[in-house]
Amino acid sequence: MNLPKLATENKEVTIVAFLLILIVGLQAYFVVPQYEDPIVQPPGGIIVAIYPGATPSDMESLIVDPLEESLYELEDVIKMDAEIQSGLATINLEFDFSTDTDEKFDDILSQVNDVKESLPDGLYDLRVMKKSTSDVNIYQIMLVGENTPYRMLQQEAEKLKDAIESINGLKAVDIEAYPERQVRISLDPIQMKASNISINDLEQAIQSSNANIPAGSLDLGGKQFNVQTSGFYEDLKEIKRTVVGTYRGQNVYLEDIASVDYQYEDERYIARINGKKSIIISIQQNENENVHTVSEAIRSRIDKLIFPTGIELVYAFEQTEQVKDSVNNFISNLLQGILLVGLIIWLVLGQRPAFLVMVSIPLSIFMAIVVIYQMELGLQQISIAGLIIALGLLVDNSIVIVENISRYLNEGLSRKEAAIRGCSELGGALISATLTTCLAFIPIITMPDKTGEFIRSMPITVVATLVASLIIAFTLTPFVASRIFKEGTAIKTTWIAKKFKTFANGSYTQLLTWVFKRRPLVIIGTIITFICAITVFVLYIDQSFFPKAQKPQFRITVRLTPGSNLDATDKVVKRVETVLDTTSLVDYYVANVGHGNPRIYYNVNSENFQSNFSEIYVRLKRYEEKEFESFIQHMRNTFDTFGEAQIDVKEYSQGPSTGAPIEVKVYEDNIERLKTLSLQVEERLAKHPAILNLSNEMGQTTTDLKLEIYREKAAMLGVPLINIDIAMRTFIAGRPVSKYRDDEGNEMNIVLRYDIRQADFSYEDFEKIQVESLSGSFIPLFNLANLTFIEAETSREHAMGNRTATVSADLKDGYAIKEVIKELSADLDELAWEESSYEFAGALEDQQSSFGGLLSATGFALGLCFMVLIIQFRSFTQPLIIFTALPFGVIGAVFLMFIFNETFSFMAFVGLISLIGIAINNSIVMVEFANQQLREGTTIREAAIEAGKIRLVPIVSTTLTTVLGIIPLTVFGGALWRPIGLVIIGGMISSTILILLLLPMIYDFFTSSKRTNSELDRSENQQADNNLSLE
Repeated sequence: MNLPKLATENKEVTIVAFLLILIVGLQAYFVVPQYEDPIVQPPGGIIVAIYPGATPSDMESLIVDPLEESLYELEDVIKMDAEIQSGLATINLEFDFSTDTDEKFDDILSQVNDVKESLPDGLYDLRVMKKSTSDVNIYQIMLVGENTPYRMLQQEAEKLKDAIESINGLKAVDIEAYPERQVRISLDPIQMKASNISINDLEQAIQSSNANIPAGSLDLGGKQFNVQTSGFYEDLKEIKRTVVGTYRGQNVYLEDIASVDYQYEDERYIARINGKKSIIISIQQNENENVHTVSEAIRSRIDKLIFPTGIELVYAFEQTEQVKDSVNNFISNLLQGILLVGLIIWLVLGQRPAFLVMVSIPLSIFMAIVVIYQMELGLQQISIAGLIIALGLLVDNSIVIVENISRYLNEGLSRKEAAIRGCSELGGALISATLTTCLAFIPIITMPDKTGEFIRSMPITVVATLVASLIIAFTLTPFVASRIFKEGTAIKTTWIAKKFKTFANGSYTQLLTWVFKRRPLVIIGTIITFICAITVFVLYIDQSFFPKAQKPQFRITVRLTPGSNLDATDKVVKRVETVLDTTSLVDYYVANVGHGNPRIYYNVNSENFQSNFSEIYVRLKRYEEKEFESFIQHMRNTFDTFGEAQIDVKEYSQGPSTGAPIEVKVYEDNIERLKTLSLQVEERLAKHPAILNLSNEMGQTTTDLKLEIYREKAAMLGVPLINIDIAMRTFIAGRPVSKYRDDEGNEMNIVLRYDIRQADFSYEDFEKIQVESLSGSFIPLFNLANLTFIEAETSREHAMGNRTATVSADLKDGYAIKEVIKELSADLDELAWEESSYEFAGALEDQQSSFGGLLSATGFALGLCFMVLIIQFRSFTQPLIIFTALPFGVIGAVFLMFIFNETFSFMAFVGLISLIGIAINNSIVMVEFANQQLREGTTIREAAIEAGKIRLVPIVSTTLTTVLGIIPLTVFGGALWRPIGLVIIGGMISSTILILLLLPMIYDFFTSSKRTNSELDRSENQQADNNLSLE
């Protein structure tokens, strides 16, 4: 089956087939989900344990160690980090990327459940969360009520939640930043002692009086009746009248020894927007849902709600607008690229050939969108960028074929014969060229890490688009050509094409003659130029990972010394708010005191509860790069004067989540030596001028009150130690003992707590606590224990079960991470490490892993491309001739990066790999054409020169379309895409120039000295086979 002939002679089938592709592509475009960023789901999970009041040492021994021991049994674990603080532990678990995400998450759940029963009873919360960027909130809504009680704000938030949570596509609707209501039983220790009532008596009485135990049913008179028992508490009066014991023959009621009322739990999380009291409603959507459709439904239902006077609804974050702006910008870049590509094709080829080539663009793009939809990649910045990168490449096949068809028309063939022959003749070369380009992208697709997952949709889109363009070039292009060109009429040459041909037959031929005569000089000059490019790359081009996000938003983190309470943190935050209130560039801000802002950016997780921590999300009115950088620096300088807290101004960045740019991990099992070493590392880092936002959790201490129990005395008096612990827990934090549901159906805890106010706590309050002995007598707690002030640690860390300390920092602008780490490493090596050790981790570790993966991908891509060329040309020498285009491309890529002061980032590396397939395409077609000339009886040099002259126009045309197609992405796509654009543009320009000038000479040299008649015969047979591959 000859594809060009089949498509040309069966117009009905061809028309229907491509109309169907167009319809399916349009349908896919309108239903494919749209995101701002790609979804990344690394196999692993995050385990969060909350145990209020526990020290880092307690959290380590009671919770983290048992969990890690259980989790370590899992296979394929590559990372297990634990962060341990007072009352909070977080374990971050990652598996090898080749494993199944869902299966590994189920394994984590199973291991955590196995050990859950052995964890402390007072554990407040234990959560296991899947790692995914899809957990980003699409909305962060603030209910603002400066003078409105939290209860009313919560009720209105619940109404909003009830109104929207049934919308299809929603994953979760959470209400945050408000204190939970509870039934507080405020105990009077003096009355408890007088009535001979212990805490255990109270707990047992409340639990037994608040139980709903079905009694069964009775058959009476032919009917069955369910028997209802006492059931749950129905109101506070029933709770107050609970009998908790007897004293001197009289019942003792709860209200006799305690007050019972509704109260709020101690505040742990305060939220404000522009300084006004608020609570937060955060909304997440399911994966593979169109954010615009979900958002419209949410807005529609919220708009119907009416809130009481004094309550205002404010949208603090709406992903829909950002997705719309991002997608629209990339679509605009795509359209601009199409216009530029169309313009150059029209100028070079003329009206009818340009129309013929341009037809391939929308069809190829729609076919690629179908692949994007089927593979659930979504339309987001990475996949759309893939379309833009492919834009200049997808027309290459059609340009080459149309140019060949035009040549046969000018030689007098009929339009049908010219279409079929012009397409079939280039079948082998175009298949090889497209295949080598696709193979260059394949290794990027297979990168086994989160960075590869982040970028994967780009190479998939490029490959899908190029394969689609090849199919179109072999089917639709000859079909349309056989009908739009005039029979028996030569194609009119444009004035630019005439100029090119005049140049090819004149100046270009003279240049080639000069190159042939001065072959040694040209080769030496080229080698020196390449060496100069490598030297510039090594000495003057810095390395980086991913750039900043370049968005009109940033965040401010406030961290007080460990042990600071929420009120102290809030005072500092209010000072920060005052600064933001007086800054005209700020549109609005959201202050989160005691907690991180809900997750609104794909690579920034929300911090858990910490009384000494706050995060402020700041949105600006506009983004202009220089103004933004100046403003950020001004904010840093301003907050550096706030001595009572560490205040860091952090910009959002692109790419998958990574650690800090500078992150030193110190390994030592002895806590005291680990702390000493971490402080020494911190001191060395602080002296370096590049360091910013320095942090060392291990180096911080706090002052705690320690209860020193007289164990021997407690044993002699018959007081179990657990009774002392329970008494202190009830005294300080309170203990939930049961549940209560009010008339409105709201469930809340029933909490036992001594009647004291922590703000007014005195030692006399401690003296009021009584502890029951085994004999039933009550003994004052101060006779069994003593309170003393001690210096305590604030945090601990584990890495793969081993104790570690992390000293981290950001980098100031203008410093290269590689050079800074080199200098810091030399400095740190001077410390007395003995059996301890350190390593650089964080962004450097991720960068080295990703760059190493790309380096392997590069070698793999080169090997695959070389193998395809060997099969194509049945020769080792001709693939080597073609591969000379690669160093040619490196020269231009390096010099253009140097001119624009661009760092060699991950995306620049991706561009370099992409260049492997793109740059050698022109070489393939030129070498194939020279081989055809050689078979027709010309000399080797004549074949080389003729190939250069004939292929000059299509080579220059395809280079211009590739360059012009990617220019909008390079100029307007932001810092993420500028490096890949510069590498491809610079590489294409230099490789094209050097291919046109040097490849004929290289072909002549290698062929004259190596190529034999048998090789020519094998190549001719292979060419015939390739043409038959279309049949």
